[in-house]
Amino acid sequence: MAFLKLWQNKIEAHRGVYNFVWFKVFWFSAIIYQDEAILLALLVLYFTSLKQVTTHLTHYLLFAGIGICIDFFLYQQHVFAFAHASFPLWLALLWIGFATTIKAFLSFLQKKLLLAALLGLFAGPISYYFAMQLNAVSFPQPLAQTLIILAIIWAILLPLLLVLNHSLSVAKSSVMLDTSKMLSKEK
Repeated sequence: MAFLKLWQNKIEAHRGVYNFVWFKVFWFSAIIYQDEAILLALLVLYFTSLKQVTTHLTHYLLFAGIGICIDFFLYQQHVFAFAHASFPLWLALLWIGFATTIKAFLSFLQKKLLLAALLGLFAGPISYYFAMQLNAVSFPQPLAQTLIILAIIWAILLPLLLVLNHSLSVAKSSVMLDTSKMLSKEK
């Protein structure tokens, strides 16, 4: 237990860097292997590095749920196609992995929403393009059309997730302050 606490403290001091490196490993594992067991193991590794797993997990699941819904919609509209006929579980797990970046690595964009939109505009489609190059996904529609759709979605989605993260964090802080005030009055 002491080792876990020491590890969590070391990671917490460098959360952004750790998250960046961890997510790159996670992304490549998802795209290359498409193996849910590997992704689950990497998620467990990440969650054990967190001091407050339940607080973070609710945010991650919300952010991932939004992304999964968007990708599922795009899949239903034949913007994406996968080797198997159904929407892949590894893609849903990839969204949970990406959601960790909103609170950790990408949090520096919290007050730079225009920069976040520009990053989404370019990085979102590039990520899917590389996934296509590695045979994790295919695009039934013309490539340019698909990349434009993804660019628009990601230019909106990334700032939206950052605003949602900020709102949830502010709401949580407010609840914690109210709770601590009530507890101090009871004493």
